[in-house]
Amino acid sequence: MIKTFVINLDKDKERMRFMDKQLTTLGIKYERIPGVYGKTYTPTIQEYNIRLVKEKNLRLLPPGDLGCALSHQQAYKKLLREELEYVLILEDDVELPSNFKDIIEKVTKNNKNWEYLLFDYPVVGLKYLKIWYRSIKDNYKIKSRKSNVGLIFFILYSIFKALYIIPISIFEGIRNQLREKYPGPVYFLRPMYFAGAYIITRSAAEKLVQLNTPVMYASDQLPNQARVKSNLRFMCYSPRVVRQKREIFGSSILNTPPKMYKNYESRI
Repeated sequence: MIKTFVINLDKDKERMRFMDKQLTTLGIKYERIPGVYGKTYTPTIQEYNIRLVKEKNLRLLPPGDLGCALSHQQAYKKLLREELEYVLILEDDVELPSNFKDIIEKVTKNNKNWEYLLFDYPVVGLKYLKIWYRSIKDNYKIKSRKSNVGLIFFILYSIFKALYIIPISIFEGIRNQLREKYPGPVYFLRPMYFAGAYIITRSAAEKLVQLNTPVMYASDQLPNQARVKSNLRFMCYSPRVVRQKREIFGSSILNTPPKMYKNYESRI
């Protein structure tokens, strides 16, 4: 079994107990990585250079996202220092399947296809289309209150994107059904987010650290950027087998309580 890191803030003791119970039951040994609490942490200019972020026309990261990115960065650097070939990185609010250890051993055996393998990601297929459509409606309401020119551009952009999103989502949904019988790593044409559970190789860690030092991207944006800018071989395990339990723990990044995530499981 490959080495496992669990990222956990010092204040989140209940989350750590949740992960310890799961991993002990599954027979997976782990090492805790103390998370960076962005709301109270002041980064050095080497860690986060605001001027450089603005020069590249990127959005400034909220404190929670910055802390999360720095936490994952610690795990990557530890992998490199210890010269490990693979590391499984887990956030402290994910629910793991009973056969997760077998899955890890299977995907890392004779792997030549990926450097970054994600287990926890948003829904695919028709469910994703519903989420996308809902976001379009919400954004339309916001844009309609502003300039007509901005609204026209938004409508045209949405139509153009629909021509891409709809067929891709239908394909992904069908593939996901087929993968119920033949699970394994697959490639997604669109960006895939979340960073709750994934395996990285040493080569992936090198690319991620180089691209995100100082920090420019949130932890789940980074692999998508690295796929384009650093030729990162980024794949996802299908069907999805890991889920974040925000309806139980809320979000440490956004500092939101569990009640904000009612029916979260059915929406992701």
